[in-house]
Amino acid sequence: MESEVKADVSESRCVWASGDQQGGCFWARSRPRPALVLATTCIKPEYEWIYQTACRVIEQHLADTTLNVCAVARLVSCSRTTVYRAFAERQQTVAETIRMLRLLRASEMLAVPPYSIPIETVAYRCGFEEVRTFNRCFSKVFGMSAGRYRQAHIGESLKALRERADP
Repeated sequence: MESEVKADVSESRCVWASGDQQGGCFWARSRPRPALVLATTCIKPEYEWIYQTACRVIEQHLADTTLNVCAVARLVSCSRTTVYRAFAERQQTVAETIRMLRLLRASEMLAVPPYSIPIETVAYRCGFEEVRTFNRCFSKVFGMSAGRYRQAHIGESLKALRERADP
């Protein structure tokens, strides 16, 4: 059974969002965030580098449908057990992190033009093999379907354009 990490999204930032790597992280961007976010503090500093590197690797390979803990461990050059421990320090799993980052990328793609990209294409580009799985996960995290999420952002964009047009 999966564990869920709930946090206040208004103050969430990733540990690598500051310093020399500005804007390279989903958490550092000002996009709408789901109610469930990943914890970002580390108890044991020896796992800090592994966790940060693993998260960067995951972000770089989100579209790869075969991305799993073995692939992450290979790309980080450490054992699978060490990767598991680094994520366990934050009460997370690698699979949850991969899924959450894929959903965040999908939410970014749905929230900005072009709105003509089919939701199925967004799901595949974010590494989901099945659209049903994507829809179920998206609804669970964001509290609405991907189509409704997109419509809400289209409405917000139109409202902002109208406000700019009115003096």
